[in-house]
Amino acid sequence: MISRIYVKSMKTMTLKDNYSWRSSIDEGLEDARASGKPLFLFFCSETCFYCHRMNMAVYPQQNVADLIRGEFVPVRITPDTPDVFGTYAVNSVPAFIIIGSDGVECERRAGFLDAEALTSFCLLALGKYYHDRHEIEKAHQYIERLIITYPQSADAPEAVFLQGVYCYLTSHDPACLKTSLFTLAQNYPDSIWVRRSLILHCHPSTVNEWEVYQRQRLDYWKSQDAYLKAYFTYYNGPSDHHIKGR
Repeated sequence: MISRIYVKSMKTMTLKDNYSWRSSIDEGLEDARASGKPLFLFFCSETCFYCHRMNMAVYPQQNVADLIRGEFVPVRITPDTPDVFGTYAVNSVPAFIIIGSDGVECERRAGFLDAEALTSFCLLALGKYYHDRHEIEKAHQYIERLIITYPQSADAPEAVFLQGVYCYLTSHDPACLKTSLFTLAQNYPDSIWVRRSLILHCHPSTVNEWEVYQRQRLDYWKSQDAYLKAYFTYYNGPSDHHIKGR
């Protein structure tokens, strides 16, 4: 009986939310190539309680709807297309993946997201997406919007880190890295992004290494290069006052 309620509610929301969800990833990719927008993939199931909550409580909110409809090509992926689940290694729902028109993943998140968490996730993904397309000014705008609007979100520390990196890549001014480091240390002292920002501040050339890994869709922070830089920074580098004081 409960499953029937979920099915009825999900079908009702599909009609009411006016997202113009694409049901086929091929259709979404075609629209993305025409519009230049990334795809917002919503992996869901009709019998999933939290997918039901997303449809009933989150997607109808105006700020969420405006962002997703305006900036993405939204695609709803259900277990009816298991090949897509396999392609993107999705094992549970709800899941959210941002991809480009080439099908390459930009950012992902799993589990229920409230309106703030979903919006901050989308803004972070948009910043990364447009940076990868060399639209630096546009990337800056999304990252700055995230920092200003959702400073307490889980994505804010990474956004501050990226703000410094993107600024440095544009200006080659090490002061950008210093500013992001002190902002992180002051506002998010327990975040891993403080330590990562410290590495870039002490070794600005690392930004170029980080950029190469990003272009190859690899995690720089798991590399041997990052391990060595971290070792020299933490054990032979500055002390705490270097982070806390200007």
